[in-house]
Amino acid sequence: MLQGLTPVSEGPLIMVIDDDPAISLLVKKILEQRGYLPLVTQNPIVALGLLRYKTPDLILLDINMPDMDGSELFSKIKEMPHMKNVPVVYMTGLISPDEEQDFNLGAAMQGVYLGKPFTADKLIRVISSIIKK
Repeated sequence: MLQGLTPVSEGPLIMVIDDDPAISLLVKKILEQRGYLPLVTQNPIVALGLLRYKTPDLILLDINMPDMDGSELFSKIKEMPHMKNVPVVYMTGLISPDEEQDFNLGAAMQGVYLGKPFTADKLIRVISSIIKK
């Protein structure tokens, strides 16, 4: 399922890749309410296709997904020349919000980790620390 293709704001484009429809919809609504333009897909293969034509300002990427996990998808994304400098935030239930700092210290070059569950304010704080409107 693909959502978010119709622009609803003029803000930065953020691609959301998460196989959980509830999380995808929630993140989409949070981003729209805060003036971002979300491009949402629940399928990593579809995401790769979209990224051939769109260059987002930021990618929010789930790690545990069927067909292709977030780490493999990250590698494929970074092989695209126009995507090399696009920041990635991993959204994951594999670490708790309390463990984020430890993961982020060792992952500065790979992306930022955001433990699930997270609040809307925390999501926006992380995004705002990476990109400016």
